[in-house]
Amino acid sequence: MVAIIVGLIIALIVIVVVVTSIQQHKEKLEAEKRIKVSKQKAIIDESEELILNLANLPNNPNIIKILNRRSLNAAKTMQELMPVVKGIKKRVQELTSQLKASEDLADTQNVTEDNFT
Repeated sequence: MVAIIVGLIIALIVIVVVVTSIQQHKEKLEAEKRIKVSKQKAIIDESEELILNLANLPNNPNIIKILNRRSLNAAKTMQELMPVVKGIKKRVQELTSQLKASEDLADTQNVTEDNFT
């Protein structure tokens, strides 16, 4: 009788330890995912800030195209990491249209520069 009670207590302790370790592992994975998402968000914010500051420099649409592509890649990575977050899909669409516009502008400027040379 005492052996059964001791065995049940040991089994209960083992179950508690296993459940706690699984929960800690899930929390660790979620924290790592949040860190990755925050890095991607920082990339998007920095790229947008650089694009705004490019107004003070000579016009170079290729730099804008590169920064827009960088932002789009970061947004797509965020979408892969957290697909259930609202607004990411719309943000990816916005960045895709910005990238297309900057590519068109870069192509137009390259054609114009070719005409002058």
